[in-house]
Amino acid sequence: MAFKDRSPFYPGRPAPVELFTGRQAEIERILRSARQAAAGKQENIFLQGEYGIGKSSLAHYVRLVAEKEHRLFSVHTYVGTVTALENVVRKILEELIRETARKNLLNKFREFFKSLLSNLQVDLFGLSVEFDIEDRKLKNLVDNFLPLLRGIYQQVQDEYRGILLILDDLNGVANLPLFAGMIKSMVDEIATSDQPLPLLLLLTGVEQRRFDMVRNHPSVGRIFDVVEIKGLSPEESEQVFRKAFDSEKIAVEGEAMNAMLRYAGGMPKFIHEIGDAVFWIDRDNRIDINDAYQGALFAAESIGKKYLAPEVYAVIRSAKYKSILRKLAQAPVGAVFQRSAVKDFLSLEENKVFDQFLRKMKGLGVIKAGEDRGEYSFANELIRLYLSLEGNLTAAKIKT
Repeated sequence: MAFKDRSPFYPGRPAPVELFTGRQAEIERILRSARQAAAGKQENIFLQGEYGIGKSSLAHYVRLVAEKEHRLFSVHTYVGTVTALENVVRKILEELIRETARKNLLNKFREFFKSLLSNLQVDLFGLSVEFDIEDRKLKNLVDNFLPLLRGIYQQVQDEYRGILLILDDLNGVANLPLFAGMIKSMVDEIATSDQPLPLLLLLTGVEQRRFDMVRNHPSVGRIFDVVEIKGLSPEESEQVFRKAFDSEKIAVEGEAMNAMLRYAGGMPKFIHEIGDAVFWIDRDNRIDINDAYQGALFAAESIGKKYLAPEVYAVIRSAKYKSILRKLAQAPVGAVFQRSAVKDFLSLEENKVFDQFLRKMKGLGVIKAGEDRGEYSFANELIRLYLSLEGNLTAAKIKT
């Protein structure tokens, strides 16, 4: 058996371009805006989809194409842990510095950075960045976000036709009324200015984050074109698995592939978690059904720990609620269930705690109420698929 030193899968990280597949309609929709930005317009896209559906991977892919084919200078900033506007701007500056280092543009930006920062240290490849900025200047950049973007474009306009700014994972900032206001003000200023800014603004998040922004500033809903991505088809999912395993000259038996497809449920994050686990379990460069089952079982545990909040993970591990959740998780993707119908297939003991279960699950964000009274669904597909995967594999393990 050859020693394995590198997995072809990328659990917990955006997939590389060579493993990217599908999403052609969504890609073309975003690239249409990229072309318009390169032609001088200002465009706004909200890329939405469930947790784990591949938003960051799609944004990364589009970014590379937009830079290469449409000459947009791009800054891809992750703001998931940010809870203050000043830190949004700080993160953008941090990523901007890294990007200029990667593109050998630090000298071009030197005077620009000097006007903003009191100290800047960056290694040769931009992997390590340290800088100081006065609180007063940082606050001024929040209040004058558009001039910051104009300043960036002035440094690159000889080589690039516009800017692509990606703010990825809005969990921390979408609830801030001032964030929605900052975005709306920037868009309005560009629209009414006699100095157009060729900018494509791409925000990514779950649908609820867009709703949060609209709730805080209703007119924000009108400025974004919404591009929604859903799960991969079985054919697209199989293509990802095969590309990865083929790159390591590993064969996959048909039964094993079908099992991995069934458990992944079209979720890119699940594909990479399962594929990675199966890769390391395999000992003969041929994936059989046992490799697939064992890898998926390991992945189910990993998925629960990585992607669910600790309090949610603790509750769904409880025997008290697990059997109810497993039954609900067998429903098709996006299914809505009625309280009265669910009670009909629960056991006596499960029925006794069902109302308490609903209150607890709603409070934790596992389940959400529907439009009609007594109607519920899973808050996101990641939770449902994790429960389905974990429940099915546990049952299969007991049978064997």
